[in-house]
Amino acid sequence: MLTSLPDITYAQIFGQLASLNLEVYSPSAYIFPSRQSKYIDSRNLTQAGREQGIRRLMGINLLKRLESSVYSFKATLERVHELIENTLIEVVTYAAGRTAKSVLSINNDGDFDDDDQNIDHLMSGGKIEVNLADIDYQTWIRQMRADQKIISALLQEVGRISDNTDSKLQALFKLIDDKQKAPINAGNRKLLIFTAFSDTAEYLYEKVSRYCLDKYGLNSALVTGTGKNKTT
Repeated sequence: MLTSLPDITYAQIFGQLASLNLEVYSPSAYIFPSRQSKYIDSRNLTQAGREQGIRRLMGINLLKRLESSVYSFKATLERVHELIENTLIEVVTYAAGRTAKSVLSINNDGDFDDDDQNIDHLMSGGKIEVNLADIDYQTWIRQMRADQKIISALLQEVGRISDNTDSKLQALFKLIDDKQKAPINAGNRKLLIFTAFSDTAEYLYEKVSRYCLDKYGLNSALVTGTGKNKTT
């Protein structure tokens, strides 16, 4: 269960995520046919192909973040929303003729976990570059705004989930209580909590350290592992 709030469920959020196109990661889908040859590299890999890979990875990543924690999911949604907003500002400004800048660079660093970042032929340095003069940017603008509307609705929904209604956090607190009351090994009150995402680790450290100190007088630490993996 994601939350004790009855009107927010995994199935509902999954349905909204499924309707996302994440078009901010796919400007090459709007390249005019006559300009497409510019975006094929020496290995005969198209930029559009890489972008489609990044799009799919981002969709999977959102689901993984949702599974990790409400906080991680919300933080990732906020980053994607900010990326869309900043991209729209640049494209709309160009479309209105208020800037001569035509080469758009989209930086997606930080949106993926370590395993995803190792797929070099997709990430291509973590940047997507396209010349706005080569694309149907009006259609692209409409698609990005559609995604922006969905993400805004998702942020509004998950923003209603508090510590008290975060089912996974409350379940963790119960596990901590059970461990303190009936440790497997007599006198061993230590806990190790592992997570794949740094934002989840930082979120849990903030909540768990305060909970354990206030209720049991236990101190906590946040340990950084390899890459972005952290232990609380």
